[in-house]
Amino acid sequence: MKRITWPAFRFGPINLHSLLDAYTFYRLREGRRPPSYDYVHYHADFSPKKCRDCGCEEFEEVVIDTLDGWCVMEFEVRCRWCDEVCGYWAHGHYDPCFAVPEL
Repeated sequence: MKRITWPAFRFGPINLHSLLDAYTFYRLREGRRPPSYDYVHYHADFSPKKCRDCGCEEFEEVVIDTLDGWCVMEFEVRCRWCDEVCGYWAHGHYDPCFAVPEL
């Protein structure tokens, strides 16, 4: 069995981007292509730019969970015009499954 070494970024802080970097690194080592990223509809932090369905750039945030009724823990980002869920934010990060459909 071939040993796969970690890349240099493993010593930095672990966050969503470093996990995606590790995922991409291992996919490339296995001969697979990196996950496709939707640059048109999403920012680099996976927050939505445009709605995939109607192309609208106006969103509203629907609170899903709070801590003690005042600190927002999770919310959905919905399009104002078609009410499609365009993103999900939880505990400080946006969910990458909307911007990277292969995850």
